[in-house]
Amino acid sequence: IRPLRRLLGVWIQAKLRRGALPNELPATAVCDCQMLHNIHVYDVSRPNLADAFVSVWGTHAVIYRGLSQAAQNLRPIPNEGYMNWVLAALFFVRCQGQPYLEHVVTERQPLELAYSRSRYRLLLPLSSDGQRVNRIITAWVFVP
Repeated sequence: IRPLRRLLGVWIQAKLRRGALPNELPATAVCDCQMLHNIHVYDVSRPNLADAFVSVWGTHAVIYRGLSQAAQNLRPIPNEGYMNWVLAALFFVRCQGQPYLEHVVTERQPLELAYSRSRYRLLLPLSSDGQRVNRIITAWVFVP
C-alpha cells in the first residue's frame, strides 16, 4: 500500500500547487512511486458514467474477460455486479472531488489470473477547470 500513499502525496502536492483540483500529475513523480504499470485514467466527462472510457491503460492491467484496450466505454463489461461496483466508485469520486481508497477482496481467485484476491485501489480526481471532475486516476496494488 506504500506506493498508493506516495501517489496520494503527489496528488496532494499538485492540488496545493494549483489551489484547486489538479489537472494532471507530474509523470516523473508517478514514475518515482513505481505505479505507472498499475494506473488507468478514466474520462468521466460524459453525463452517463456508463459512457466513461479508459484513456490510459496500465500495462499490468488484466483486461476483464477479453475487453480490449481499445474499448470506447465500460458497457462491454459482461458482469453487471462488477460494472456497478466500478460505476459506484467513479460516481462517488466525480461527485465528491476527493480521493477514495477501497480494499477489494474477491470471493475467489479466477483460475486464469495469477494475482491475489485482495487489493487496494486508490481513485484520484482530476479537473481541467479546477472545479468539475472530468478524469479519474485509478491505481491499485495487490496484497497477500
